[in-house]
Amino acid sequence: MEINRDAKALHAEGGQPHRDSTLTIINCYSTPHHTTTPGHTPTAAEPPSTVHTSYYERQVASEQKRDSLSSSTNLTTVEEANVSDEPEKKPKKVHRPWFIWIMTLVQTTGSNFNYFIGPANGILIHMGARYAPCMRNMTSYFISHYNTTTLICPPEIPIAVPNAQNICTLADLCGFPGTIDAGVTPNQWWRFIMPLVLHAGLLHYAMNMMFQMRQGVEIERDWGWWRTGAIYMISGVGGFIFGGNFSPMNPSVGCSGSIYGLVACLLLDLLQNLRLVKRPLLEVFKMLLIILISFLIGTLPNVDNMAHIGGFFCGLIAGLIFVPTVHFSTWDGRAKRFFFLLAIPGVILLYVFLVKGFYEGDVGSKCEFCKYLNCIPGMPWCEAKWAQMA
Repeated sequence: MEINRDAKALHAEGGQPHRDSTLTIINCYSTPHHTTTPGHTPTAAEPPSTVHTSYYERQVASEQKRDSLSSSTNLTTVEEANVSDEPEKKPKKVHRPWFIWIMTLVQTTGSNFNYFIGPANGILIHMGARYAPCMRNMTSYFISHYNTTTLICPPEIPIAVPNAQNICTLADLCGFPGTIDAGVTPNQWWRFIMPLVLHAGLLHYAMNMMFQMRQGVEIERDWGWWRTGAIYMISGVGGFIFGGNFSPMNPSVGCSGSIYGLVACLLLDLLQNLRLVKRPLLEVFKMLLIILISFLIGTLPNVDNMAHIGGFFCGLIAGLIFVPTVHFSTWDGRAKRFFFLLAIPGVILLYVFLVKGFYEGDVGSKCEFCKYLNCIPGMPWCEAKWAQMA
């Protein structure tokens, strides 16, 4: 603010401003009508000067809003006073009919219901699921335990020899010429690979994709496509071969073995780079807890946990070859190169051992306790899962 005074009057009064001296107050705002003179009364044609700033407008708006809220509060108080004499009514609780829904589901689906919300086992076998009777000779097993003449074909499977009972032969079920009774040896080895692109149902697909699209994408971004692809295929195919040794009568599909192999590589990557982790013990504990819970899920019905276990260990060995490493010292680099060289023949020998055991059928029959890895004793579905094991 700038003040102009009469210099002579100021000097005559000894430096004090004269009472009648004129003070011109020049406002700091740029608009010309903001300049006022003391003692000047605006006329009707000249409205009083007002400073129109955003701060001023906010103050006015705030006061108006405060007044409106005050009036509405008073109105609400009057309305509450008018209805205070009425008794309060609690809203009626609405229950969800879980029991009726579950009972209706059980009564509608029956015992052959696919809990993964997908096709029946017969359809999965016909589409290419890993199923040992379609891949190797199991004549003696079928004669004593699994009479193929009692298989009822699903409507979607074409029958080579139509019959009134809709009986399905192994040739109809597997989709290759000949039957076991005719002495034809099944040799559909591609059923170790084909199931990687099949799933038992919508729920199975959703669970696998949750990990594959979240963690799998991040793994490939860090390790590259060929490293991730090699681990994925070695784990998936190895898991199906391993599971075929112990659960030959269980049709198996899905990429769960590959996913468990990637989980094993994440554990290996964590152990190899503990020096870079802020809280290594906590991270190792969390990873082991996740793996334990994953294997416990595999003991549920209609789940091939042996394929999960096989995929995990195949992925662990493959990870020693393909997971990138950081050498923190000379000895650390030598140790990691040693395990790298050891893992190359290791994964080859593991495959040879599993394939030989699958076609000769002597691995699963010699492991008495392996069935407990597929189902925890005491569960009502264990007998059905154990019956599918060799």
